[in-house]
Amino acid sequence: MIPIRLTIEGLYSYQERQTIDFTQLVEAGLFGIFGAVGSGKSSILEAIMFALYGETERLNARDKRYYNMMNLKCNRSYIEFDFVNFENRVFRASREFRRNSKNFDDVKTASVIFYECKEDSWMPLELTNATSIIGLSYDNFKRTIIIPQGQFKEFIELGPSERTRMMKEIFGLHRFDLQDKVAKLNTENKSQLDQLNGRLLTYEEVSLVKIQEEQQNLSRDQNQLKAIEQEFQSVSDKFQLLKNLKAEFEGLQSKKEEFALLTEQKVEMDSLQKKLSTYESAHRSFHLPLTDKTRIGNERDKQEKELIQQQDKAVALNKTYTELEEKLKQLKPQFESLEHKKVETNDLELIVQIKQNMEEIAHYRLRSKNGEVKVKEVETILRNTAQTLQDTTQEIQTLKQRKLEAGTLMEIATWFSENHRLQDALEQHRSKAQSDTQELQKIYDELHTLGIDPNNIDVDKEAELQQIEEKRQALLTKKTQLEVQQQLAEYAHALRNGEACPLCGALEHPHIAEHKDVSIELTTLEQELRDCENQSKNRHNTWNIIQKLTERQQIFLNQLDRTKKEISPIETKLKAHTETFKWDSFDPGDFEAFENKRKESLRLEQDLQNKEQILAELRSSLDREQKNRDKYNQALAQLKLEEAQKETQIQNNKSHLKILQFDTFRNDDTTAIQNKYRALLESITAIEDNYHATNEIFQNLKPRLAAQEAQVNATHRRIQELTAQADEVATAISTQLALTGYSDITEIQSILAKQMDIPKTRGRLEEFTIKFETLKAAIQASEQKLGAIQFDEKQYEALEDKVSALSLQLKSSTEQVARLKSDIERLSKQYEEKKVLLATQEKLQQRADNLKIMTKLFKGAGFVEYVSSIYLHQLCDQANIRFHRMTRNQLSLSLNENNDFEIIDYLNEGRSRSVKTLSGGQAFQVSLSLALALAESVQSNAMADKNFFFIDEGFGTQDNESVNIVFETLLSLQRENRIVGIISHVEELKERIPLSISVRKDEERGSLLM
Repeated sequence: MIPIRLTIEGLYSYQERQTIDFTQLVEAGLFGIFGAVGSGKSSILEAIMFALYGETERLNARDKRYYNMMNLKCNRSYIEFDFVNFENRVFRASREFRRNSKNFDDVKTASVIFYECKEDSWMPLELTNATSIIGLSYDNFKRTIIIPQGQFKEFIELGPSERTRMMKEIFGLHRFDLQDKVAKLNTENKSQLDQLNGRLLTYEEVSLVKIQEEQQNLSRDQNQLKAIEQEFQSVSDKFQLLKNLKAEFEGLQSKKEEFALLTEQKVEMDSLQKKLSTYESAHRSFHLPLTDKTRIGNERDKQEKELIQQQDKAVALNKTYTELEEKLKQLKPQFESLEHKKVETNDLELIVQIKQNMEEIAHYRLRSKNGEVKVKEVETILRNTAQTLQDTTQEIQTLKQRKLEAGTLMEIATWFSENHRLQDALEQHRSKAQSDTQELQKIYDELHTLGIDPNNIDVDKEAELQQIEEKRQALLTKKTQLEVQQQLAEYAHALRNGEACPLCGALEHPHIAEHKDVSIELTTLEQELRDCENQSKNRHNTWNIIQKLTERQQIFLNQLDRTKKEISPIETKLKAHTETFKWDSFDPGDFEAFENKRKESLRLEQDLQNKEQILAELRSSLDREQKNRDKYNQALAQLKLEEAQKETQIQNNKSHLKILQFDTFRNDDTTAIQNKYRALLESITAIEDNYHATNEIFQNLKPRLAAQEAQVNATHRRIQELTAQADEVATAISTQLALTGYSDITEIQSILAKQMDIPKTRGRLEEFTIKFETLKAAIQASEQKLGAIQFDEKQYEALEDKVSALSLQLKSSTEQVARLKSDIERLSKQYEEKKVLLATQEKLQQRADNLKIMTKLFKGAGFVEYVSSIYLHQLCDQANIRFHRMTRNQLSLSLNENNDFEIIDYLNEGRSRSVKTLSGGQAFQVSLSLALALAESVQSNAMADKNFFFIDEGFGTQDNESVNIVFETLLSLQRENRIVGIISHVEELKERIPLSISVRKDEERGSLLM
């Protein structure tokens, strides 16, 4: 992750909006953020982490986080952070939370929005934290990229399980957690193997021998089927002949029985034929006349009813016509007198316009009078403004003559700034040289106190330690001799005749040696040995102290040498810089006089700006008032023009009056004249509307009355026509009765009331006749065909039974052959399938054996912990490259058998000890080395060209030499495409870091970035 820009507002001590542009800082490679304790330096890192993850180190959700994070003088907190992730994609994280306007202690939960920059546009994302963007959780982000205050040693003090989880996330070691994958594969393989074994059970009886047996059975059954088919064909032919003969005899018998039934129905059919003839004759002669008689009678009744209604309607229309005609005679005189009233109405309208124009002229004259007063006021303002403008211009010219050039002031200020910087640097280097000299003198004094000549330290050390060691060896030799002598005395004293000697094994001891007691000498000798060892240990400690003093001596000598070398160039630069002073009106040694002059110039500049602003406002006011004057003059001219136009219009209206005189209405109220005009106009409109409406109704009624009378006459004629048609139909029926011989029409109506369906009845009779004659002819033909032939029922039944038995045998044999063919085909197919399944079973079984081995291998988290330990050892190796240099090869970082971090102490014979025994400065050194190695691994794992690393602690625990070593380490990171940010209050670092930001806390405005 590479930062681009951070904006903070209303957060902790940041009251006003502050923005950090990291672009130049990142390009520098190494930069710092400096400020006094409590100025708000660490809040910058906390703002970044809160923007990305919504988490902070100081506060959690139970601590009223949002209330305590918000500045007490603000009602809104806002963080906006732009950055580049490891894929070189640009993102923005913004979080905002506000205070409840009604409750000061209530701060709403922060709203969060993530954006990605695509084609110069910020596209919102559905995220609540940056884990998926950066590829690190919050905990691992603050261990590898931004290390907040108090968290620097967290990684080195993590427990094994927590460290393993961290390594899994950072390096993607979850890909080595193969236990679940192997278990899944094992389950899938076992399931497949179980299913396959289950399927093979169904193929248990399938074999090549079984197929061959079935093929032999098929050949035998096929021969048997062929013999049955031949016998069945012979018997079936004979049976078919008898079956046909039986069908002939049965058919003849059936026809005779059916013919007997038809013979019984023939009497009924003959009677039906007579009834049909009578009905058909009556229908043909009388159906149409009777239908016409009914139709004509119904229509005449209908027309008579309509005639009555039409006559009533004609009477009503005639009455309305007479009434309208009378009303028109009354309205016509009023309508003809309207022309005179219209002329009067027009005159009244002209008089109203004249009165209105006269009122407007009076209003224009009043406005013109007021406008002339306003124009005089504006002209007075213009004269005053012009005079003030002239005075202000003169004051500006005077101020410009007194003010120094800004460029000159800038050059002089730059000269003094550089001069102060060089003098401060010279003073600091001289102070540092004096401090180093004092430290060296202290070291010399300590060495002289210990009686050491710094020039012969190694020789004296070897000689003294050699002398002590020789003395110790001599004492050890003497002790060994005394111990042997004492042991021989004990053996001699314990010898008895007849008992074997423990040295030579002899049973007789004629000359036993006498030895004196040496225990007192041994005790004395042991005390001397202990004193010698204590002396050796004390001298080793003393020499270690001496070695550390000499190492410190060398460090301060090197620092003093570097400082002296750096003083000379600074003195040269200061001298050359002093010679560049070229302003005669100022003294290069009197900065206070320049500062007073500069402040005076700044005050004049401010006064000048104020005067110029006043001048601009005066010019704007003058221009505005001139525009107002022109606007008022234009308005006065327009009023005079409109007044003249109204006078012209009044004269024109008076000339168009025809009946009325204006003087008659001069003193009347305009509203009263308008009311009279509207009343007259409404009267004219009412008369016109009433006359035209009545006349329109009257004119429309004439054709309706004529049409109604014509309709009455037409209906009357139609009734007469229908009466004539009825008479003609009655005459035709009487004539037809005489011709057919019926007594009266009632008899005809009785016959036609039966309503026979003539075509259907005739068809039924014809169908019966055809069927009767056809069946009669068929019986005669069958009797002639059979003649004297006889049918033997017993022979037929015997053959039928034999055919049935043979048919069953044939069916059974056919089914048996088909079944055998199907079985052979199925067995052959299953045999091939079984071979494939057996081959698959062998592969799955082999895979099961392999997976069993893999299950044992990847059981639990052992493999992940093993891979994690490899990565940890690599981290140790990388960290030790810097840690060795920081500790001058005295300490080394290692892992024990439990993968816990330990320290190898080369000053104590390379023995290991806990990292918790390190001093504060050493703990910072090892944590920094490990954090840098971890960050490098993260960078390499993400395949990023650059990476970012921020430190917020630690330098205050280091001595000057250690600070130098750490600083050189950080500088070397620039060559490795690493970007390092440092937060510190140590002023010495600020001078050595090429680019930095300062944080200053103002009592009124809060934290400010400089």
